[in-house]
Amino acid sequence: MKKRNKNKARNAKQSFPTVRDVLEVSAGKKNPWDTGQQNERIVEGLKFRLTCHACPEQYEVFTEDNKQVAYVRLRHGDLSCRCPDHYGEYVYSGGSGEGEFFGDGCFDTEEDREKMLPKIAQKINEWRFAKKKAVEIYGKHKRDWSELLETVLLWIVVSVGAAILLGTATLVALLIVKLFG
Repeated sequence: MKKRNKNKARNAKQSFPTVRDVLEVSAGKKNPWDTGQQNERIVEGLKFRLTCHACPEQYEVFTEDNKQVAYVRLRHGDLSCRCPDHYGEYVYSGGSGEGEFFGDGCFDTEEDREKMLPKIAQKINEWRFAKKKAVEIYGKHKRDWSELLETVLLWIVVSVGAAILLGTATLVALLIVKLFG
């Protein structure tokens, strides 16, 4: 609870919008959700693309070749990351439940963002490395299974062919015995 109270105190120090701010928003000159965050940033070789500034603050994460590898979201103080997209598996989930509180719908400060995004990038890269290893192993087994499948199918064809030949030969022998016997 201490962390939450400190953050509430920090948020209370923030200034309220002025009449000028309200007029600029209503005139369409200012985006009320623009928090001054970078729309794209490179962290640990990954491109974090900001898709929502707040409530929740969220990012889609891409590799150098523009392939999406993660979805990062901060909502109600809980920071989570799923790979390879928002339907994927959790590779990081932390926040108010672990004694850390990052902000309600977005990071309270740029320092918090700069502290946590590299940790998230490290988890994403670990997931990518594990996925790459699994694909290499699965690919090897896939080749082994295909060779085994070919062998089994060949054995079935030969067995069926032999059974047909044997059955035909048996029928011919029975016919000869019946006719000449």
